Amino acid sequence: MARPRILIVGAGFAGFHAARELCRLSRGRADVAIVNPTDYFLHLPLLPEVAAGLLDPRDITVSLPATLPSARLVLAGASHIDFGVPGYPEVYACGDAAAAPDLTRPGEVTAMTAQHAARQGRQVARNIAAEYGTGRRRPYKHHDLGFVVDLGGTKAAANPLRIPLHGLPAKTVTRGYHLLSLPGKRIRTATEWLLDALLPRQTLQLGLVRSPAVPLNTARPELPTEPVGRFRAEGS
Repeated sequence: MARPRILIVGAGFAGFHAARELCRLSRGRADVAIVNPTDYFLHLPLLPEVAAGLLDPRDITVSLPATLPSARLVLAGASHIDFGVPGYPEVYACGDAAAAPDLTRPGEVTAMTAQHAARQGRQVARNIAAEYGTGRRRPYKHHDLGFVVDLGGTKAAANPLRIPLHGLPAKTVTRGYHLLSLPGKRIRTATEWLLDALLPRQTLQLGLVRSPAVPLNTARPELPTEPVGRFRAEGS
């Protein structure tokens, strides 16, 4: 049997977890390649925490070469993808871009959420591994366990196991779920949250560049187009 060659387009939730599971199952018996425009996986559910200044951007990114050392990473993008999977058993589509049937609700497709994308990626990896003798193929089936929504501060909404929560209990469940689903840097992220809860925030201003100095059509927004001296004169 020829050595299997597996190509994964995109390293979002579905692609990343598919690649991670395939590398674990193949144990070097297959060539796994990932096409992605960046060399990191971004944990999108925690992106608002970065915007609010609670987490550093590095806390929610996971290095693909470090996490998937046995996979080949190709820094590129795909301009067109044909998801015409019927009739092509060697092609799998999963994640937000795929209309995966929801077997728990006949006639409907799974929601575009991270919990489905990550699980679909792992199931696709197991089905691919089954093609070269590891395990067996199974259809994707996941019973919805509820939702978690972080609303900032101490506010959140959650519905785990159909139990409605809000406020601090929902915040605890939401952060706990996000922390467990984070592929790496969990200790760093948990420490940032703990320090934010225990220590007061420091307010400071590093300096501002007025909006007229940075037109939207400029190729170098970090360089003001108007003299700095003009701003000083206006403020005096």
